[in-house]
Amino acid sequence: MTGPEGEKSTVDLISLGSLPRVSMDSKRNSVATGASELPMKYITSSAIWFGSFSFGISYNLFPSLLTELKGKYGTDIETISRIFTVILLTYVLGSLICGSLFNYINRQLTLAFLMFTLGICALLVPHMPTLTMLFVLAGFYGFTSGGIDTAQIVWILELWKGQAGIFVQTHYFFFALGSFVAPLMLNPFLLEENSSSKANASENGSMFGGNDPSTTTTATIVQESQIYVPMCIAGGIILISASYILFLFFCNKYKPEEEVFPVQDVPRKRSIVSAVSVVIDLDKGWTRNKLMLVILSAVVLSGYQGMEVSTVQFLPTFAHNIALKLPEPEAALVTSGLTGAFTAGRFLGILIVFFKLPPTVILLANMVLSFTGNIILCLFATDNLNCLWAGAVLLGLGYSTIFPCVYDYIEKYLTVTNFIGTVFIVSGGGVAGLYPFILGPFVETHPLVLTYLVFLSIAVCIVSFGLIYFVTAIRKKSMNMEFPPHDGL
Repeated sequence: MTGPEGEKSTVDLISLGSLPRVSMDSKRNSVATGASELPMKYITSSAIWFGSFSFGISYNLFPSLLTELKGKYGTDIETISRIFTVILLTYVLGSLICGSLFNYINRQLTLAFLMFTLGICALLVPHMPTLTMLFVLAGFYGFTSGGIDTAQIVWILELWKGQAGIFVQTHYFFFALGSFVAPLMLNPFLLEENSSSKANASENGSMFGGNDPSTTTTATIVQESQIYVPMCIAGGIILISASYILFLFFCNKYKPEEEVFPVQDVPRKRSIVSAVSVVIDLDKGWTRNKLMLVILSAVVLSGYQGMEVSTVQFLPTFAHNIALKLPEPEAALVTSGLTGAFTAGRFLGILIVFFKLPPTVILLANMVLSFTGNIILCLFATDNLNCLWAGAVLLGLGYSTIFPCVYDYIEKYLTVTNFIGTVFIVSGGGVAGLYPFILGPFVETHPLVLTYLVFLSIAVCIVSFGLIYFVTAIRKKSMNMEFPPHDGL
């Protein structure tokens, strides 16, 4: 629209607050401000990444402790594995509540508080006198984890909006690095539940100190639980990361940028009124394509999170109960092999981003590696240590970049707000919380049930992401690229 009438219509739209005017001077000032704030964005990213590293450590502590906690509280794997369900269900609750609160309270300050709480929980884990108190502590552990996970991913996407690919990959690399470090920290302090230790336990009363106060032999002292040492280290790292975020809050408080839609950037093939309605619908409403994309993305992330979490949680138990009957420390090392490959894969993901390889291609490679690794675990690893390691490593490589690649792909079509991020975290945590109910009763007697569940999850991921690709490809074709990808949903 041109002339006085067009100018009047534009002013009316601006006066209603639907379409803010952006002058050339303000655009130049915005560019200059963005350039000056770039170093601070990297510093803020480093705080998020260090928090992701410490969160990765906290995430992977309990799987390696499962057998030892079973012995400490005199229970079985089915019962003690319910701690994962408690953590994951409270994780979902924490994500729901915190994801809503982030719209009203400062996300940075809340994240620091949640990290402090998680660090205290990690310090207290070895000192819970009863199983009930351990489960209560696990509830706090899961609740804070849900809030932390939601805050971190939404923050990094918001900070680098439109160019978040490499930064999301880096974010999840540090998470994987923390997951890799956790079993290595725990391994020197785990008890060896093998035939000789069981013999000592039967002679001296208990692996955890015995019931007979007169048992003071050297063997009993050696078999005393020392998990408080690595848990103190883990808790300290988490508290330091919380302090870093809090330090930045007081030195340079993060303020999210408000989205501005310049008049001249509105697509020209539609009227201004039509274009403004699209913008309003994008920002506040839910179109059919947007709803479908959110649902399908949640399904992909749920299937992935279910298989990744359950594999990390139950792989030590799997290795301990197959025909190989690996001692607890060796089973924990196999998990370190998986998380090490997971970490290496995420580092490669950062490098791959520089070569502009499409996330769809990377995801296809992930699925092939995951399927191959799971085939090896299912068919060949029960009595072959080399195959067990090969399967674990391939699974780690296969899992490594699924999560960041899904986010990288959908971020081109969808703004991941606090609410949408919460939907993804809640759906993934909910599915992952159901898996221990399925695996717990069978993993000791029928450990291969873990591989069957992974096969099911891979199938769900392939089908649902295939539908995402179909929906976005059809949308592109029907719009004839009239709008950029993000504006079409």
